[in-house]
Amino acid sequence: MTNTQAAAQIEALVEQLTRQFFDELPDRLQHLENCIHKLSEDPRQEDLFFELYRSVHSLKGAAGTYNAMIMTRICHHMENALNAFKEVSDTGPVNETVETLYRHLDWLHLAYNKIREGDRIFTEIESQLAEFDRVRNQKRVVALIVEPSETLRQICVRSLSNLPVDITLCEDGYLALGLALNRQFDLVITGMRLPSLNANALAGAISTQSGGHQKPLVIALASSPDNSPVPLGIDQVLTRDAKAFEQLQAIVQSMLKKKSV
Repeated sequence: MTNTQAAAQIEALVEQLTRQFFDELPDRLQHLENCIHKLSEDPRQEDLFFELYRSVHSLKGAAGTYNAMIMTRICHHMENALNAFKEVSDTGPVNETVETLYRHLDWLHLAYNKIREGDRIFTEIESQLAEFDRVRNQKRVVALIVEPSETLRQICVRSLSNLPVDITLCEDGYLALGLALNRQFDLVITGMRLPSLNANALAGAISTQSGGHQKPLVIALASSPDNSPVPLGIDQVLTRDAKAFEQLQAIVQSMLKKKSV
């Protein structure tokens, strides 16, 4: 088999898989709608909640693979709506979260219909997503929590669960940097020791490479008191204890007050 023949076979396979993805997409969207509806009736269905999260995450990855990047972006928004509840076992998406999920599901249907018609100009959807972010972020703090420990991530999420905070969770310093450079966060809460990139390097990179975004407030959680100078880019170091999470609540409340002015 020549290189040309091999390339043609690969191209044909990709086309086949792409057609299969879009043929199966209505069923995927219907499954999302069913999950959202059932959760709106009983938010404590933990298994169903995680099924919804997995389905959204799977669709996000598949859409990226098959060049439906607008769907990837919409799914990322849906993940953000779910992330605050992801690691809290007794809480599900209710009220505003359900409304947000339905709105994004409508955008997924609209994007699918446009793609099937051969139209890949998504100006209207992108404008609505941007406006949704703008309005939502005026009233909320957008936070990135970077911590490899699942237990500590849970504690952070729980400590902020009663406040209007949109939370994105990340375990890895390098991946967190990519998120921080491509999205506007108000607050970054990070552990000191991270895979790939520690807190000092992460905060320094965010400080010097904000990509035109306003620099977020960076709070580092240390395992023990440290009197050494605060590293470049880190605004405050809190000793990781019960008081630290009370301080986090106070910091977020202060940020919310500033947003409401």
